Amino acid sequence: MNYILKITSLCIFLLCACGEKELLCGEKELPSEKCQRSVIVSSRGFEKAKDDAEPRIRDVSIIGDCMNIEYSHGGGCKDLKTKLLASENTTQNTLEMSRRDLKLCLDGKDNCEALVSGKEEFDITVLRGDGNSTLLRLHGWNSDILYTH
Repeated sequence: MNYILKITSLCIFLLCACGEKELLCGEKELPSEKCQRSVIVSSRGFEKAKDDAEPRIRDVSIIGDCMNIEYSHGGGCKDLKTKLLASENTTQNTLEMSRRDLKLCLDGKDNCEALVSGKEEFDITVLRGDGNSTLLRLHGWNSDILYTH
């Protein structure tokens, strides 16, 4: 009986530990038919995304419903996993336009000091607000991004 209790406790611990690791960059990403990747809408994931692994955003553009992000990041000789997280909350600016907060999340930081550059494309269709335009605020980018849909 004691053996079964120990095994059960170990399994629960391992499941919780794995779940916490996943929360560093939010929830699972759904496939996109339009773009290479999809944005993940999750306030929990957005809030838990660590800022210490914040990439330097070099360029942002939107073509259709796809947001292209070019970035660099110091430290990361291992495989780098990225996710684009969006808060579930929508705010409005003074022009009555919807605004969403975004964060590019990186997993895979190690002690290596290499400068890693990358470009990712994300389907942002789920970020459409009321009206024809939505302002997107990407953490680490110097201005709002106008998404016309």
